Amino acid sequence: MTDVLTCSHIKKTFHDGSRTLYVLEDVTLTVGKGEIVGISGSSGSGKTTFLNIAGLLDVPTSGSVIYGETKVEKLGSAAKSRIRNKRVGFIFQEFFLIREFNVIENVMIPVMSSFHAWEWLAKKKSLISRAAGILDEVGLGDRRTADIRKLSGGEKQRVAIARALISNPDIIFCDEPTGNLDEDTEEGIKNLFVRLNIHRDTSLIIVSHNESLLEVCTRRFHLTRGKLEENQ
Repeated sequence: MTDVLTCSHIKKTFHDGSRTLYVLEDVTLTVGKGEIVGISGSSGSGKTTFLNIAGLLDVPTSGSVIYGETKVEKLGSAAKSRIRNKRVGFIFQEFFLIREFNVIENVMIPVMSSFHAWEWLAKKKSLISRAAGILDEVGLGDRRTADIRKLSGGEKQRVAIARALISNPDIIFCDEPTGNLDEDTEEGIKNLFVRLNIHRDTSLIIVSHNESLLEVCTRRFHLTRGKLEENQ
C-alpha cells in the first residue's frame, strides 16, 4: 500500500504567559492510499490541531509532515499551498459555503483560486464539466444552479464534499462532518463517504465524537493527553 501521508513525532505547544500548554506530544500516524482513518477524543484533546497540522493549515512545534516522499517542513509557503490545493481536501462541521455563489460555483472555488485569469478562461469549460460530474456523484446533479441559501443541511454538506473532491485530492480531512446534521441525513453522508472511498480510492481522516460515523473507518485511534493510541 502506498503511503499518502506520514506525520512523524508531531509536537505542538502553545504559550500562555509563563505557562506552556502541551497540546500534541509525539503523535505519529501514517495513512495509506484508500484508507479511512478515524480519530476520536474529548473536546480540547487536540484533534482539530492535529488535522490543521496534517492538512498544512498550521505548523508543528517539532516533527515532520510528509506527503508521499515530499517533506513539507523543507518547503516554502507557496509550495505548501500547491500541495494543499492539489492533494488535500477539507470537510468541516460548518459548511463554509459562499451564499452569493450557486451550487456549482461553490464547488469550483478551490480550482478557480489556483489559476491565473487566462488559465481559468482556457480551462473553464472542462472544469465546469468536472464539477457537474462530481455533483452527480454526490446526488446533487439536479441542483447545480440552486441558491445555496435554499438548500437543506444535508445538501449543503454534499456541496462541501463535492468542493473537497474537485481537485481529485489524495486525502480528505473531515472535522466533525456530520456534527450539524440530523440522524437520517448523517446516515446518508456516512454512506456517501464509503462510496467515494471505494470508487475513488481516496484516503480520509475523520475526526468525530460520533461512534456511528467512525464505524466506516478501516483503522481507529483515540487522542488523549496529546498522544494518539490505536484502538485494538
